[in-house]
Amino acid sequence: MLVTTQESILAAERFLEDWCRRANASGIRALQSMAKTLLTYRSGLRTKLLRSYRQRRRGTQRG
Repeated sequence: MLVTTQESILAAERFLEDWCRRANASGIRALQSMAKTLLTYRSGLRTKLLRSYRQRRRGTQRG
């Protein structure tokens, strides 16, 4: 996933939350388990997206 803007980060967060909500509503245990795992790592995923965004932004400003 290419993170180019802060809006991209917010869109990724909304996508994750929506996917997890639908996974939980599905009643499929494997999807529910995956959703639980992803939500556990949500802050780490957000940190990774922010770092990626900042690195790309710095590279753009230098070039």
